Amino acid sequence: MFYREKLWLLREVIGKAGIIKEINIQGFKSLRNVRIQFPTNLTIVVGPNGSGKTALIESILLLKEILDYIKGRNPNPFGKWWGYRNVVWMGKTERPIRINLTVDLSNLLNILESIENKLEKKEVYGISSFMVDSLRGIVEKSRTIGYSIEVYDRGGIVSVREMIKADTIDFKMQLTRNSMKILYSSKKIEPLKSIEISPLPRPYLLLDKYIEFTRLINAGIPVSDAFENILDDYGYLLNLLKDYLEVPKFIVKLLPWTVVIFGTIIDGITCIREVDLKSIRSPQPLIWYDYLEYNVSNLIPVLYKIGRGRLTDAMEHALQVLFENTSVSGFFSLTPEGTVFFKLAIGDLELPPPSIPNGVWKVLAIEAALALNPTILLIDEFENSLHARVQEYLLDEIRESGVTAIVATHSPVPVDYTKDLREILVLENIGCETKASRLENVEELNEKLRKLGITASEALLYGFIKN
Repeated sequence: MFYREKLWLLREVIGKAGIIKEINIQGFKSLRNVRIQFPTNLTIVVGPNGSGKTALIESILLLKEILDYIKGRNPNPFGKWWGYRNVVWMGKTERPIRINLTVDLSNLLNILESIENKLEKKEVYGISSFMVDSLRGIVEKSRTIGYSIEVYDRGGIVSVREMIKADTIDFKMQLTRNSMKILYSSKKIEPLKSIEISPLPRPYLLLDKYIEFTRLINAGIPVSDAFENILDDYGYLLNLLKDYLEVPKFIVKLLPWTVVIFGTIIDGITCIREVDLKSIRSPQPLIWYDYLEYNVSNLIPVLYKIGRGRLTDAMEHALQVLFENTSVSGFFSLTPEGTVFFKLAIGDLELPPPSIPNGVWKVLAIEAALALNPTILLIDEFENSLHARVQEYLLDEIRESGVTAIVATHSPVPVDYTKDLREILVLENIGCETKASRLENVEELNEKLRKLGITASEALLYGFIKN
């Protein structure tokens, strides 16, 4: 199995285990302190212009920008916004931006236990029984764990700090690139013990270790061996504290899983914001991408790779829904220069890239994103170029995929395709600050809508129901 396929499989397990319980954003643009819980895997974000829909999408994208910064791919995670001042709350550069993720580990453990009889085969997920046993030990102590990343820019110097927290025990760990601090109490009645190591022999941020983890896999090392490498590294570091703090085995087991889970979640964030029509309508170099650009400019080579030179059945079916025609397909053409472009076939009619409708590209972009096994799927202005019928179809595709998805829209149409009113997240801007809320008492609301004879979108638009 190719190493990237191992990472995709790992991403599929983690991303589709439904483990993301909550995201809390503090200090980004209008999101002074926004907490989002996920009662279902699909969230449809609605609100007027300026309410913070795009800011919400961008705040989660910032996680990916930070990872790219640590990888050395990005000189500054705030560059696309022209500097830190333009994204921090109210331009207060003395304050950090903080993003907290809380995950529920129990469903991930259930999934791994269900495939445990296959785990000895290295080509299946690459996860060992040892990894499953260690995760089981973690869940017995704490079902949920939290990860917080804090980032700020002081005069062009970007600093990153991480914090890990287990909710059911008194344990916290803070990490920077050159220091580690642990706060832990073995008993509820005891005060927290604190110990710090500084400077560290080398960077020990979780994201640093995740990058090392993926590099080992890229070099052909089995996932389980790369996992144990992280365990050994943190074990060595924690062993330095043995004269000052008795570090429980739980924490030693927790750290490598925290690296793998949160690193995979952040690395697997996939976003569709706008569609760069000029790029995708032009022949593109046949490069083997394993990610989709935010503007889907690399869509054609990504599609070519996913389907190994053809569209997948899911992609063709989505196009057939778009055109209400079963004789719709697509194919790729290669040029002598090593570029590739896409043609659409409707019956006997062949459409070259400049003649393909915009909706086709949007449908293919969403289907490609789902095929890449994202951990979090973000779509801004979901409704653009899509007929209502196609919007409903794609929302069902997203639900069935199991991925945690946040879909922002200006249109009332997607709201009426909710399967559960809890899927709706309402944003408001109050005093230059975004407030987010889910609809409550959904059974009562459904009954009220039925009696009034109106849709959910009409009720929200005209204030018949309040968030």
